[in-house]
Amino acid sequence: MKNPNNKSEIAKNDNIKTLIAEGNNIAKFLKERDRTEFNRSKGMLNVDVSPSEMFDFDLTLAKQEKKLGNDYKAKPVGVWFRLGFLAHQISKGVCDKNSIGLRSVDKRRISEAKIFWENQTECLAIHKASKKGFSSLSALIKAFNASKKAITEEASTEDTSSSEAKQSDVGQTTEGNKATPTLPKSAKEVLELLKVTCDRSNIPLSEVLELLLEEEANKLKETSKGSFQVIGKTVIHDNKVAVNDCPF
Repeated sequence: MKNPNNKSEIAKNDNIKTLIAEGNNIAKFLKERDRTEFNRSKGMLNVDVSPSEMFDFDLTLAKQEKKLGNDYKAKPVGVWFRLGFLAHQISKGVCDKNSIGLRSVDKRRISEAKIFWENQTECLAIHKASKKGFSSLSALIKAFNASKKAITEEASTEDTSSSEAKQSDVGQTTEGNKATPTLPKSAKEVLELLKVTCDRSNIPLSEVLELLLEEEANKLKETSKGSFQVIGKTVIHDNKVAVNDCPF
């Protein structure tokens, strides 16, 4: 009986083999380019950052071109794009730098390529908008980081200003240069304000409610003075009892 996991294992192994082959190609290409210093023009960065499904480099052909006194004419496309992809795979734990042939590639290059690949839309927009253009990936990433920092600082300033404005407006309405408190408009709002006030003043809400009830009871007593109530033939009038004073 065939193991159902065999297909996934085969696919995984094939993927690793592809990464190894591509990693070795990139390492050889960068080593050769550093040695000969060809493809250093500003326009070359356009080729280096172009999206590509695979980095294809023929070292033998490159050496033949060098012997003829020419740069490698069939310039490989997307070296930084594909290096960034490999760096992203490394960060995910799919592989490691040494196992896919990138041992000789500078760490800074791998880091910059990773930043580019993970932020390619923004980086390409900055590269396209630049009048002078960028001659290296390092310069492009530096511009990207500066742009990102400026956006973050601007957003932070806006948040701070918004927060300060909200704090200054709490509980106040402005008429001219005079600030007046905003009064609650419902019983529920009164209760909420009372709770907040008690909490800030460290006064039990129950004590305040007890005083309110006591005050209301006293008001009812004052209101009831001067009234009378008939109970049978007994008349209660101003707290004095008179018998047989009933008018009927």
